[in-house]
Amino acid sequence: MNPPEASNPLEAVNPPDAVNSSDAVNRHEVAGGRVPTPLRLRGPATPLVVDPAYWRNGIEDRVTRLFARTLFAYPPRDNLRDWQAYEPVGDLATAVPSTYNAGLGASHLGYVVHLRPEVVWDTTPPRRVTAHDVVRAFKRLAHPAARNAALPYLLGTVRGLAEFHAGYARVGPTAADMSNYQAAHDISGVFALDDSTVMVELIRPALDFVDVLTLPCFSPAPAEYDLLVPGDPAFVHHVRSTGPYRPVPGEPAALERNPWWRKDTDPVREQHFDRVEFTVDDADGLAARIAADEADLPWATPLLQPNGKLDARGFALDPYLVFNGRGRACDAAVRRALAQALDRLSTAELVAEPGFDVLPAGSLIPPGSDGHEETPVVPLTGAPERCRALLAEAGHADLALTLVCVERDAAVASAVTADLEKAGVTVRTVVLDDVRHRAVLDDPDAEWDAALACWSAPWFHRNGRVFVQALGDTGDPEVGLLVDRALAAVAHPDQEAEHWRAAQRAVLADAAVVPLLFRRPSRPPLRGPRVRDARILPSLGHSIDLATVRVEPGADR
Repeated sequence: MNPPEASNPLEAVNPPDAVNSSDAVNRHEVAGGRVPTPLRLRGPATPLVVDPAYWRNGIEDRVTRLFARTLFAYPPRDNLRDWQAYEPVGDLATAVPSTYNAGLGASHLGYVVHLRPEVVWDTTPPRRVTAHDVVRAFKRLAHPAARNAALPYLLGTVRGLAEFHAGYARVGPTAADMSNYQAAHDISGVFALDDSTVMVELIRPALDFVDVLTLPCFSPAPAEYDLLVPGDPAFVHHVRSTGPYRPVPGEPAALERNPWWRKDTDPVREQHFDRVEFTVDDADGLAARIAADEADLPWATPLLQPNGKLDARGFALDPYLVFNGRGRACDAAVRRALAQALDRLSTAELVAEPGFDVLPAGSLIPPGSDGHEETPVVPLTGAPERCRALLAEAGHADLALTLVCVERDAAVASAVTADLEKAGVTVRTVVLDDVRHRAVLDDPDAEWDAALACWSAPWFHRNGRVFVQALGDTGDPEVGLLVDRALAAVAHPDQEAEHWRAAQRAVLADAAVVPLLFRRPSRPPLRGPRVRDARILPSLGHSIDLATVRVEPGADR
């Protein structure tokens, strides 16, 4: 059992000195009075303030970074060629565990993480973040309701997590059921040594484990979150912040300053604004409105600067086809047939646009990530007659599908539809905004057959499993065996990459997911004329870090 939690887990600490070094930044004086300056974002979707335990590797991570500090984080850098842009640093942790600081054992199986003692929750009065909050975060992300996208990385890596996750199958659906289970059961490999020290033990070495711990789902969870099932839509009303901002009560589209955040405890964030405001707006004409200073940054739409160059590292798989396990394409024979019809070369040419590098995706792992194969694993050109024959052989000659996508993928959806119709498949396309698209894919009762989705690398070295485990974890024993071999070869990088390639080929042979395009921006994201210090975070899909950007009112670009 874990050491007992503090006698009162909600015990307050003395309020810290809430004077921040950046307090005067982005406030200007008008007629002797202070005028607060907000950061203004506009786009075709509402902001998503979601439970970190409900991690999906989406745009909401940009908002989560503002209120949920993680054990480790990537520092923003002006130069993306700087290797330090890809190396995690301590965020809540005082340092990255290593064999040199006695934080990592010689076998690479045990990580000791020391927390900064000065970091507090924005409770009234403020309360210290403890190691028990970190342990609670591990337990919450393992809940089935969370359907956490990082879980495939962890079940075969963290000692005891698979057993703890399996135990949830016997737990009721309410928050009280979940809380009781978490209080009565431990993850044998995750425990608090004391209030400020966490121990994590692994089944096997994982040299990317610190990168894994940069994901938002490993941000500590306060005791208040025991009242919520992971992913509860009401989460935004119950957020407890450790970052520079927190949601404004009654205003789900705005964040305000967290008065208890201290810059001297946070190496990667700033607090330049009084508010961060999101406005839903039509994507058409949005670039012109930002240029006219009606907003500072676009939201939920990939608008780019009219010029400039971005040294993006690696491509995203953007988009790929994923299938509903209860839909008309759940049969592997049907999925394999559909994959034959898709002409990726033509689709890449069709959607080419200035500012983006777009390649036909012949594999699951994109260029720039470990395990990528230069030789296509799947055909780049379509074979509709082959698809038609395979569907007839599978008993689905008159197949009709519902395809869902977000608006920015509408052109790709049209190309996919045209390819499938050549093979005799009837396709009904449904275009949704980001929020509804997410809700439909998460709803086990939703009626859809295939969907377009995208996936980018949350880290960029030793990252072969980023795509194979996250997207190809279908329970196939052969894939599982190949993944185990890749993880076991972690001390031999040349062998590890080859094992990830083999696992990738197994996933694609089953058409568990169907890659369509690789895409990356070649120009910086669009920003308004007041914006300064717009640093790019590769781990957030090469988007601008909202936690460090600042504006100069009235300034020209």
